[in-house]
Amino acid sequence: MSRAVASGAGCPATIMPDCDHCGAHVSERFARVFADEFGEVHACTSCSANAGIAEVARERARST
Repeated sequence: MSRAVASGAGCPATIMPDCDHCGAHVSERFARVFADEFGEVHACTSCSANAGIAEVARERARST
């Protein structure tokens, strides 16, 4: 899940990626690396161990 956040005057809104599991903000760089093919982040560093983020993300994506 991502949310649009208004930028400064005249600037377009930017999309801030969130963890779909816990709702925590993740960086665009993190989302680019660990998001699934639909851009959804199923696990962040807060809800899974760093070494297993990609595996947890794939597992959660399969179960939804």
